[in-house]
Amino acid sequence: NGGFTPARLGSGDNKLGLKADSAGGSSVFRNGSAGTFTANMAGGDGGVGFAAASTGNGFINEGAFVKTGSGVYAFNVALTNTGTAAVQQGVVNVNAGGSAAGSFTISSGATLGLNGAFDVQSGGLVGGSGAGKLNGGTTTFLSGRGFTASSLPILSGTMAFPSGINVGT
Repeated sequence: NGGFTPARLGSGDNKLGLKADSAGGSSVFRNGSAGTFTANMAGGDGGVGFAAASTGNGFINEGAFVKTGSGVYAFNVALTNTGTAAVQQGVVNVNAGGSAAGSFTISSGATLGLNGAFDVQSGGLVGGSGAGKLNGGTTTFLSGRGFTASSLPILSGTMAFPSGINVGT
């Protein structure tokens, strides 16, 4: 719990990297319910990735995730969002799937890209005045909640909606 702000201050990549243990166990970064994780990509790109491949690696957001700056922030591990995620500027790409029982808010001029198997659970919501983008995989909305964004290009992959869901722009 507490705050964490990775900021790209110069040239090069800004990445949060965790390694599997010697037995091949998974690594998970957890932003607790009282925490705020601010990804300020004002000068370039960054993201969450792992130096060793093992199943179960992930980023769990139970608090607040805030993306600022014009750069791209990529989740190259499974993202579980039960808190709030605000894409205020630039791009957030979720490249390894995951799930959301919390909310994603996309501000005007910002983009949320989804790739891999991503499930929006009961109570989850993706919306705002920014853009959503499906880069591949299958994004499934499992509840009667909605998806709203200023645009929704589907570059590849599938979006699955149950009956009665609200899809709007």
